[in-house]
Amino acid sequence: MASICEQEGPNPESKPLILMVKGAPERVMNMCSHVYSKGKNEPMTDEVREEMEKINEALAKRGERVLAFAQLELPRYTYYPGYVFDADSNPPNFPLTGLLLVGLVSLIDPPRMTVKPSILQCNEAGKLYNHISHTI
Repeated sequence: MASICEQEGPNPESKPLILMVKGAPERVMNMCSHVYSKGKNEPMTDEVREEMEKINEALAKRGERVLAFAQLELPRYTYYPGYVFDADSNPPNFPLTGLLLVGLVSLIDPPRMTVKPSILQCNEAGKLYNHISHTI
């Protein structure tokens, strides 16, 4: 998912727009050339990418849903007020590479209370179906 946002404050039309992207870490990291780390922007080296992939894998193994977030400043001299962004064109008329990876977020989304009984009900229905199909 991508959003292009105007910055707040006085004279927002003089400030760059911000392209913000969220999605699967492996896809978002492929769009990034830099990573925000320890208060500054660093190049996205193979070592940094490998470290991020390990973090993603560790969180996913714990059953957590991981999202990556990235951003890119879009200069106003190119993306002037009234510019029509076209995400449906191939390629889109704005960059989706050279982004700054700003972080990973993991979410815990436990199954609802009704999941276990529903699974049991499906298993029982499957057993009944197998029994009937074998007797016919």
